[in-house]
Amino acid sequence: MEKLNLKPGEKCSNLAFISPEVLKRETECGGVNLQSENEIFFVPKGSKLIREKETQTKLSCEEIEELTKKLEELETKLSEAEKLKRDNNLEVQDQITELTTERDNIQRELTNQQTEITQLNNILQTTQQERDRIQQNSFTPEGYEELKTKLFEMILREIKDWELIFSGTDDVEYFRHKLSKKRINVNAVFGFKQSYRIMGELGYRKNIWENYEETIKGWEERDRHNSNNQSSQPETQPTKNPTQEQTPQNNSPSINNPPTSNQKPENQNNPSPNQDQLTEPTNKDNSPTPSDQSNNPLPSNTDIQSHCNSDKDKSIIENNSTLTTPAQKDQAQELLKLIITTEPLVKDQKFNQQILSQLIKEKDNNTLAYQLLNQEGRIEQAISQLQSIQKKLKNNDKTVDNHQPSALSLSTKLLIGEKSEISPPISGKKKSLLLTGKNEYEKLDRELKEYQELSQEVSKEEQSFLLVEIKNLEEKKAELINKIKEQIIEEEGN
Repeated sequence: MEKLNLKPGEKCSNLAFISPEVLKRETECGGVNLQSENEIFFVPKGSKLIREKETQTKLSCEEIEELTKKLEELETKLSEAEKLKRDNNLEVQDQITELTTERDNIQRELTNQQTEITQLNNILQTTQQERDRIQQNSFTPEGYEELKTKLFEMILREIKDWELIFSGTDDVEYFRHKLSKKRINVNAVFGFKQSYRIMGELGYRKNIWENYEETIKGWEERDRHNSNNQSSQPETQPTKNPTQEQTPQNNSPSINNPPTSNQKPENQNNPSPNQDQLTEPTNKDNSPTPSDQSNNPLPSNTDIQSHCNSDKDKSIIENNSTLTTPAQKDQAQELLKLIITTEPLVKDQKFNQQILSQLIKEKDNNTLAYQLLNQEGRIEQAISQLQSIQKKLKNNDKTVDNHQPSALSLSTKLLIGEKSEISPPISGKKKSLLLTGKNEYEKLDRELKEYQELSQEVSKEEQSFLLVEIKNLEEKKAELINKIKEQIIEEEGN
């Protein structure tokens, strides 16, 4: 706006605008009191005026509508901005919550890992101490038994990581770890009870393992009963005579001094083999008879499968309509293989208790496979022939026992602790040989008695396995006597 230079009395054609502050200001002689040229300005008529906020002017309808539209647009934008702000706030809040949760999880996981590291360090320290202790005791009998016990307990704890490996005759031969492929011989490390327990826990259900749960419960009950009896009896320590020479444990008689009338040899209920038995061991009253042999050589799986493929009953199994499921056909195939395995034994007049037990079991169950394959009496004939061979072997065994002399050699009598009328002087080395052999013989004799007692408590199906172990122990006893006898003869020759 341009400044106006008006002369006194000249009229102004422009519009004059005075600041409201000027009007509020008091004057002495009326009029207005301007303190600055900015407090008043002039605008030509017809020009648009941009008002100050204090200036009041009237708006046209168009301006009002335009301003209303702008106001609505601004309100819409404001609503959108507020909504976007809320959404952003919610998203940020969710991210903050997620990050907080993740932080807590990481902290918790870190704490768990630290706890696990502490536990592993403790386990490592304990394991190292246990390893050092085992290394110190590993060459002692007690340490060896402890190692076997710990290995047995470890396999039971990790039973899912182990599996059974079978031999060519379908017998369990090894326990094998699935990951490391390490194998443990069934009979080389564990005793019968431990091997029986591991096989049963691995799900082996054949022959004597069918009543596994009942057998284990019976053993545990018997062990509890024995432990209760032992705890109820006070422990007594026998007095030792310092003048007597120290002898092996189990109160066995000394070599130079025959046992007195009050002393009873440990194995008087289980007589030792005589001289004839030193070269060819036979069986006594408490040992398995030849009729109980179950280690006769059987045909290989290849031969059995070959005979099975050419057998006349194979087509009957494949074409029979009564065998509707694959499981029934597999059962019939296994029964046919069992029959084929039996026929060479019958032909050679050999006996196998395990096969006879399986055939009798099939007959008792009277399954579809048995009914199908026994239409011509084939299975009943095999059972009858095996029972005839068993009876014949028992009769032969009784005849051999009746004709065996009862005289024992002096070395054998000294070895098993039997009384002798004369106690000749024995050299130091021979005495050492006899003492060593006597200890080994007594250990075998104790194991044999344990198996014999156990065979009286188990079922008939379980006895077949025990009888094999009993026969093996009898053979070991005979081999031990032969070995000691040869060493003594060699010493006498020197």
